[in-house]
Amino acid sequence: MKQIAFTVPKPFQNNRLFDIDAARDRSLERFVLLKKILESHGLRCTTFDACSITAIDILVILDIHLHLRQIFKAIKYNPSIKLIYIATEPPLIYCLHDNNILGAMPFDRVLYWNDDYVKQYAIGVKCNIGQPIISQNTIPNIPFNKKKFLVAIYSNKLIKHKMGLYEERLTAFDFFYHKPEEFDLYGRGWENSKRPSVLASYKGKCICKKDVLKNYKFALCYENSRYPYYITEKIFDCFAAGTVPIYLGAPNIQNFIPKSCFIDLRDFKDYDELYHYLISMKESVYNSYLQAVKDFIQSPIYHQFTSQGFAELVSNQIFTLLNEPKHSRSLSYYLHAFSKIVLSNPVLFLKNFRSCRQFLIDLIISWKSI
Repeated sequence: MKQIAFTVPKPFQNNRLFDIDAARDRSLERFVLLKKILESHGLRCTTFDACSITAIDILVILDIHLHLRQIFKAIKYNPSIKLIYIATEPPLIYCLHDNNILGAMPFDRVLYWNDDYVKQYAIGVKCNIGQPIISQNTIPNIPFNKKKFLVAIYSNKLIKHKMGLYEERLTAFDFFYHKPEEFDLYGRGWENSKRPSVLASYKGKCICKKDVLKNYKFALCYENSRYPYYITEKIFDCFAAGTVPIYLGAPNIQNFIPKSCFIDLRDFKDYDELYHYLISMKESVYNSYLQAVKDFIQSPIYHQFTSQGFAELVSNQIFTLLNEPKHSRSLSYYLHAFSKIVLSNPVLFLKNFRSCRQFLIDLIISWKSI
């Protein structure tokens, strides 16, 4: 029986990656469905820690920053192992996801949401992040006049970057500081904030995003960055809750999701204009957004953003790789490849040392072990 293994953070070891209850908001649904497909084809599917290293045929890597030593360990004991990397975070979060760096990675496949990368590199395969499936009968139907006005759900993070949108979130909070009855903030890490707009609006942590979002007409839906093609769970969380998102992020989002489904922040010259549009919106107009969402989730293009679409795409790549001829690459080959990436981009790694620290440590330790 062929063995497929996944590198995962500690909370998801011992096969908890495939337990729908191991993370909130059904965020692991894509891996539950992926395991189901793989096992239906006679493949064994486990987390890296739960199988014999020498038995692994394909290693699926979910976070190269934290798991480089696991990758090298697998290669050392099995030089013919094949590697698939699934990149979900943008370069703002993980500098290794820069297109040129990712293109130099010694993997058999790189699954990435970035179309520009996929067009440029032969190992690239277009793969959206894979969100929990939304069906019309699970969308809450709370009356318009029973809903509160506006909400935001974010963790308290701040990364200053030319592509970042963290500061734009704070700008929105500050605008609604003078309208405390109309804006609520949820999320982790805001408890000790001294920002007046946060103190006025913060309602605590969020256990289930859908349970919070469904009680509001609108939600601030800003990605952490403005990269083309980078469309995350934020807008789909709103769709699932029957809440109209105010979106800012991927500049080409309208190529994938109809503009009739969301309010585009770029259409307004400032927050005053946005506020007046929201506060004066008639129920019929509001309902047209919700209907557009229901139409969208019935369309073929929606499938590519779902956990089912993700599971089908990843499983197809695994099946294809299993049928390709075996190769044998030594640990030294991979160490040289990763080291070349670092030495070719010294400034990038110095600027992003904090986020790359574990990757660099693992690389150095692995060199010492051979």
